[in-house]
Amino acid sequence: MARCTVSDMKGATTSKSVVVQVGSPPLFHIRGAITCNSQPLADAVVRIVNKSNGYFDYVSYTDSDGTYEITNVPAGDYWVYPAKRNYSIEPSGFARPIPINSNDGVFNFIAAPSARTTTVVTNTKSIGPGSLCDALIYAVGHPGHKITFRISTSDPNYVNGRFVIHDATLDPESQRSLGTVPPIDADGTVIDGTTQPGYTGTPLIELNYGLAIFSANCIVKGLAIDRCLGDGIRLAGDRAQGNTIQRCWIGAGESVSNLPANTGNGISIYQGAHNNTIGGVEPDCGNIIAGNNGVGVALRDPGTTRSLGSENVLLLSQVFKRRF
Repeated sequence: MARCTVSDMKGATTSKSVVVQVGSPPLFHIRGAITCNSQPLADAVVRIVNKSNGYFDYVSYTDSDGTYEITNVPAGDYWVYPAKRNYSIEPSGFARPIPINSNDGVFNFIAAPSARTTTVVTNTKSIGPGSLCDALIYAVGHPGHKITFRISTSDPNYVNGRFVIHDATLDPESQRSLGTVPPIDADGTVIDGTTQPGYTGTPLIELNYGLAIFSANCIVKGLAIDRCLGDGIRLAGDRAQGNTIQRCWIGAGESVSNLPANTGNGISIYQGAHNNTIGGVEPDCGNIIAGNNGVGVALRDPGTTRSLGSENVLLLSQVFKRRF
């Protein structure tokens, strides 16, 4: 503990006690096992994702005895989830995301055979069976997976004609999402909000958190995305190519009073993402991107090129940071 005093050079001072860390921060280990019908499940990929930025930080694989270990993990809150094609893998005795801040963690999983090609979201829960979050987790191990919606109007988060899906974690001050859902990391993943019964052109599925796409040839359409800390949608990395964003309302929607804005950009494309389509040339395929605190669509970093934007409406946001 040290006491720091700051002067404004006019005679006034203020002081505060702060903790000064000397040396390298502590690192931890995450380990566990995956079983299927009480037998070890080998060759499953195990990823952990830092919930503060949504990036895959560490990857491991299960051995022949079904065990995995990830070492040298800094303190923080993480998603830990495994994937193997044709299997559904669920936590055993814990909930995600998990804090790693004082001790090593042991996290076991139970797998079951599953070869479904479509997951139907049936409720607005932040996590659990029938939730969008669980559908995204399953999609990681199943490229080409399609996520559709069939939520009842009796759902408790059916508000003003929309099905509002909240994040599991909200910032206590702003009450905005902290973005703890897993990223879209399997090629060909489709999230189709237009499948919700009653859809006629205006999004009925409202996400209060942003989406991150790190893979190729994915489609996101028919969603309203608002009220999150950061960007509405992020396409990042050179794998993120050939993706399409259509018929989404990102930010304040068509009317200023419709939805609260996101604190970042509407859509950010960076770290070499390329050949992505925002909108398109077909009728009624554009997005409404409005009222976000940053720009409407931002492109940055070398190699982030050749993304097409057409038939989009940008209101109250700044214009494209780089022209399409």
